[in-house]
Amino acid sequence: MTTAQRPRVLLVDNHDSYTGSIEQLIWAVTGDRPHLVQSDAVDLGALAEYTHIVLGPGPGTPHHAGDVGAGLEILRRARVPVLGVCLGFQEMAVALGGRVVPAPRPAHGVVETVTHDGSTLFAGVPERFEAVRYHSLVVDEPAPMRITARSRDGLPMAGEVAERGWYGVQFHPESIGSGHGARMIEAFLASDVPTEGPDLPVFAEPPRSRSEGRAPEAVSEHPRGAWRVWSEAVERQGDTERLFVDLYGAAPVAVWLDSAQQAYGMGRFSILGTPEGPRDHVIDFRAAEGVVRLDGEEIGSDVWDVLADRMDAHPVEPRDDLPFVGGYVGSIGYGAKAIGRARASATPDAQLVHLSRFVVVDHLEERIHVVAAGPPEDEREARGWIAAARERILSTCDADPQGASGSGDPVATPRTTRGDGASREHGSPSSGSETADPAPADATVTRSQYLRDLSVVRTWLAAGDSYEACYTYTLRFPHDGPALDAYRRLRRTNPAPYAAFLRLPGREVMSCSPERFLAVTSAGWAETKPIKGTARRVADPEADADVARALAVDPKTRAENLMIVDLLRNDLGRISAPGTVTVPSLMAVESYATVHQLVTSVRSELLPRDAVGVRAAEALFPPGSMTGAPKRRTVEMLDALEAAPRGAYSGVVGYFSRCGSVDLSVVIRTAVAADGEVTIGTGGAITYDSDPDAEADETVAKSTPLLRAFGRTHPFV
Repeated sequence: MTTAQRPRVLLVDNHDSYTGSIEQLIWAVTGDRPHLVQSDAVDLGALAEYTHIVLGPGPGTPHHAGDVGAGLEILRRARVPVLGVCLGFQEMAVALGGRVVPAPRPAHGVVETVTHDGSTLFAGVPERFEAVRYHSLVVDEPAPMRITARSRDGLPMAGEVAERGWYGVQFHPESIGSGHGARMIEAFLASDVPTEGPDLPVFAEPPRSRSEGRAPEAVSEHPRGAWRVWSEAVERQGDTERLFVDLYGAAPVAVWLDSAQQAYGMGRFSILGTPEGPRDHVIDFRAAEGVVRLDGEEIGSDVWDVLADRMDAHPVEPRDDLPFVGGYVGSIGYGAKAIGRARASATPDAQLVHLSRFVVVDHLEERIHVVAAGPPEDEREARGWIAAARERILSTCDADPQGASGSGDPVATPRTTRGDGASREHGSPSSGSETADPAPADATVTRSQYLRDLSVVRTWLAAGDSYEACYTYTLRFPHDGPALDAYRRLRRTNPAPYAAFLRLPGREVMSCSPERFLAVTSAGWAETKPIKGTARRVADPEADADVARALAVDPKTRAENLMIVDLLRNDLGRISAPGTVTVPSLMAVESYATVHQLVTSVRSELLPRDAVGVRAAEALFPPGSMTGAPKRRTVEMLDALEAAPRGAYSGVVGYFSRCGSVDLSVVIRTAVAADGEVTIGTGGAITYDSDPDAEADETVAKSTPLLRAFGRTHPFV
C-alpha cells in the first residue's frame, strides 16, 4: 500500500472495553494509527477527512440514543466505506429501519463457529472459522440488509449493504479467541468507495459530549534533578519475617512487599522500609474530597498527576540487581478510580510512602541489599545510614540459625510441594488464630441479599449493558490484636508471590494476593496477569488434580477469563506500540495453598511518554478482573448496587520506582485493620451462566484463609 493509498480511518468508540484492540488491529494492518474518538465527541463536520469509518462495539442498544452517541448520524452522512462491529453492526440495522431484539440467549466470551458466504469482507477467510461473541441482542429478521454470515444456531453474524459500502459483524474480530481479524480489516480497507445510495432518515442530534479525561493539573513546584543510588550487599538471607520485625516492627509507618512464595516467575524480591530519609514522606488521597496531601499539606487534586510529576522530578538510573531504586510504595484503593461514583470512605483512597532508605531481599541469590537514594549532596549521610543498617541486619541474621547457615528464608522460598503443586505446609506462627468456637464475621449482605443482587446483575447481562460484572461485598469484625501477628499467621498458612504488609497512617493492610495487576520494566515493557476462575483445593492429590483439570476446561470459567483477557488487551492496546500486545500464556492453571486459579499473561511495549509506568497503571486502573466489561458502564452499575465502598480492596498494592519500573498486585485475599475493626473484601465475576449458589460458595472459599488468621468464620456457612 503506497503512502498515497494509505487509508485515514476514523474509529468510533462507544465507551467500550474492546475498542483499543480494534485500534491495534487497524494500526498493525495500515501502519498508521486510526483516529479514535468517543461516540459522543465526534466532529460530524470533519467526516470528509476520512477514507474509512469503523463503528465500534459497546454496551446498550442502538434504539437508545445515549448508547450510540453520534453513530446513527455518522451513518446518515457517511459517503465512505463503514465497518460496524457488534453494536456498530446493530446501528446499521436500525439506521436502515430494522430492529434489534434480545438474542435467544446472551453470548459473552463464547467462541463460536461462524459460516460465511464468501462476500467482500470475508475474502480469503475460510468458509467456517472461530470467532468470539459478546452480545445479548441480535439483528431481527427479516433484516434490512443482506446477511452474509451466521452462527451455528442460525443467528445473523454479519451483513452488508454493498451499494453503500457498509459491512457489519456481530462477533468481535479483534478478540484473542477470534481468527482472521486482520484479514477482514484488510478486506474492508480494500473495498471500493461506494456509490451514492438513497437518503437515510434524519436522526436526532447526538447528545452533547461527556468529558473524556482531563488535562494534567498543576502540582506544587519542587526542585528537579537526577538522583543517585548507593548500596551495599550482605551475602546472606536469613528470615525475612524476623528481619522486618527487628528493623521495622515498632515503626509507626512501615512497608513490607513480601514475596512469601516464589512461583510462576514471580516473587524473587522483598522490599522493606520506613520513611526515615530526609526527603521521605506519605502521600494520601481522598477521592470524594478531590484532595491529595503530602504529610497533611494539600498539594493537588488527582493522585495520578501528583505521582507522575514527583516521579519525573528525580529519575534514577536502573540497576540490574535491584527492582526498586527508591520511590513510592503503598496502596491505591478502588475508590481512587476516575470512573463511576466517588464514594466517601473511612480511610484514604490511596496512601503512598516515599522510600529513599530501604532494604531489598533477593531470595534467589540469597542476598540482602541495603539501599539509599537521593541527590549527590546526600551521599555522606546515606552511606552512614547504610553502614548502620548493615550492622543491624548482620546482627539479626547472625542471631538466626537458618540465616547463619545460609539455608535461606523458610517462608520466602517455595512451599513444600509434590507433583500436583499442592502446598502441604500448615501451622501458625503464634497461638491466637484458632479459637474453640470461632465467631462469624458480619457481612454487608446476607446470603439471600447476595443472591438477590446477583439476579439484578443478571438483568444487566441480559440487556447487553454488561458482559461480566465483578460483584463484591465486605466482611467486618472487631479486632484489637497486633495486625502484624495476624499477617505473620496469614503468610505461613496462605503464602503468595504478592504478599504484603503495610502499616500506614490510620490503618494496616495484610495481603496474600497471587495476582499481578501490572509490571513495567524501566525499558517500557508491561505485563499484566489477570486471574479469573477459582476452585477450592482438596486434600487428596488425585482428586485435587481432577479439580485443576476441570477448572481448565470449564466453558463458563474460560468465557469469564477470556472477557477479562480481551479487556486488558484493550487497555494495554490504547497505550502500546502497534503489534506488541501479545498473550504468551492463555488460561493456565496456577495452584496456590488453598485454591487453583486460571491465569493469563498479557504483555506489550508501551508507547514512550513521561512517567510511563505511572500513566500505564492509571490507564489500566481499576483492575479489569475486579470490575468486568465493558468497564465504564459496569463500574457505574456496581457502584449503585454494592452496599459499601470497597476501600483498599479491588485496588492495587506495590511500588513505583524512580528508574521507571512498576510492580503492582491486585488487592484480593486482603484484610485491612483500622480503628479496632478488620474488613475483608470478597466477591467474584458474574456471567450469564453463573450459578448464584456456586458464586456465593466461591466468595466463602476466597475469604476463609483470611478469616481463619483472625479466628473468624464466614457468615454464609
